[in-house]
Amino acid sequence: MAFETRNDGVYWKSLDPKRPALWLCSRLEVVAFVRDGASEKWSRLLRFNDPDGVVHEVPLAMSMLADNGHSYRRMLASKGLDISSDRQARELLTEFIRGEQPGIRVLSVSRPGWHDGVFVLPDVTIGNEGSQAVIWQAQSAPEYTRNGGGSLEDWRNTIGKPCSGNTRLLFAVSSAFAAPLLSVVGEESGGFHFRGRSSLGKTTALLVAGSVWGGGGRTGYVESWLTTVNGLEATAELHNDGLLCLDELSQVAAEEAGKTAYLLANGQGKGRMDKHTALRKRLKWTLLFLSSGELSLHDHMKSVGKGTRAGQHVRLVEIAADAERGMGLFEDIHQHKSADAFSRSLTQATLKYYGTPIREFLRLLIHEYRLYESEEIEGYLRFQVSDFTSQYCPDGAPGEVSRVVGRFALVAAAGELATMLEITGWAEGEATAAAAACFQSWLLCRGTRGSSDDEMAVKQVRAFIEAHGSSRFQAGKEPVPNRAGFVRTRKGGDIEYWILSEVFHREVCDGFDSSMVAKALAERKHLRRSKDRIEVKVRIPGGTIWVYAIKASILTF
Repeated sequence: MAFETRNDGVYWKSLDPKRPALWLCSRLEVVAFVRDGASEKWSRLLRFNDPDGVVHEVPLAMSMLADNGHSYRRMLASKGLDISSDRQARELLTEFIRGEQPGIRVLSVSRPGWHDGVFVLPDVTIGNEGSQAVIWQAQSAPEYTRNGGGSLEDWRNTIGKPCSGNTRLLFAVSSAFAAPLLSVVGEESGGFHFRGRSSLGKTTALLVAGSVWGGGGRTGYVESWLTTVNGLEATAELHNDGLLCLDELSQVAAEEAGKTAYLLANGQGKGRMDKHTALRKRLKWTLLFLSSGELSLHDHMKSVGKGTRAGQHVRLVEIAADAERGMGLFEDIHQHKSADAFSRSLTQATLKYYGTPIREFLRLLIHEYRLYESEEIEGYLRFQVSDFTSQYCPDGAPGEVSRVVGRFALVAAAGELATMLEITGWAEGEATAAAAACFQSWLLCRGTRGSSDDEMAVKQVRAFIEAHGSSRFQAGKEPVPNRAGFVRTRKGGDIEYWILSEVFHREVCDGFDSSMVAKALAERKHLRRSKDRIEVKVRIPGGTIWVYAIKASILTF
């Protein structure tokens, strides 16, 4: 058979010179063989223009050529390839595609992000000039696969520059630039949660940050917390090495909220069996996620009687959305009549201008600064992170604070780097100042510079005594129902609550390690201990027992 590709399409030429050439489809090129990292899932990469002149590069699985071809022809037609309705022509189109032998090999990946020094986005691979091209190929495409809207200058003038003077907006956008740098500096995944009442501008902050990566449609790049765990895992992998924006925390079930925060930050999904009882490949990702909601994670989980742990607060760091300038999340509304008008202006801009900032950011890092060939950028980031940490991390801070300040520091460094690359339109130092302000907000929301698990444990003991001090603690000889212990006044007038050991372990410390709770109480001088053990031996009606002697001072802190 003889096939010929012309400007107006692909033709089949019969050996009979009197028979005219048969038109099969509009111009179509088979430009490369495509396969995954295991040399499986082979495809052919097709290239063609739709009627508007838009170029499409479509990986066509070879398995789709094995049947009657109806499914692949329908798929190509939906993307704008004009295909003949003639039966013989349709059959010959399959033979044409199968018979082409391009000399180029392309690696396909199912997860966006960094792959051997190039960055794969659903619509483009940045840095694809090496010995082996890489493309993204997956069964489902995310909403943000559209090419960027408008120019970088459009985005900078209508979104980037108006963020100036607004710490929360500066921080949100800096987080968008920090996301692909997590893997570069070896930082773990994690999130930030803008918490505050309705109509402060929280969703606007997410839209603005998301516009760095993509947009279009009604909600732009922003996703919803309202999804299943399976759905969230798939969404997370589609945002690998990128930013994930999740609006309104209250939409996820309160009993699942803490687990979900762990899931996103830990970077991999649950292990599951497929229909053949084989273990399916876990979904994996590295990302930064921005969240918003009227409730904090703690308050949301508390609504169903669940407590939060320090690990959850490290993974989802809470920032007060209200900047306390009387304009909600905003501090400078740039000549707009009101905060609401400023918010609407930003929102409308994000629906038109998006996607170009991160593409230019990555292009400069890969092509101009040779990110994976030179240590210049990595050294710059590490210096900036170290400098921020030394300035703002409290002396003697526990490990959980150090982990969080490192994430704030990377966001500050990313914002400064994007500014240095002339992407944001901000002044030098603005991103760092914004990150510092948001870090201070987190410290204030946290309520302590020590271990938050210790603080929560002490609060739980205090709450138990406040709830049961007059009903379950025996003051005299007369027993009380469901006794938790005894209350006594010592010489000098100091009051103590003697909690029975079993009650202390089972009820008072529920959800915590009891030895950790006792140690935290002792360090804060709320617990009287004996010389060689944490409990004390006391005399009660009927004999002597060992108890946890909690001082009444716990009720005054």
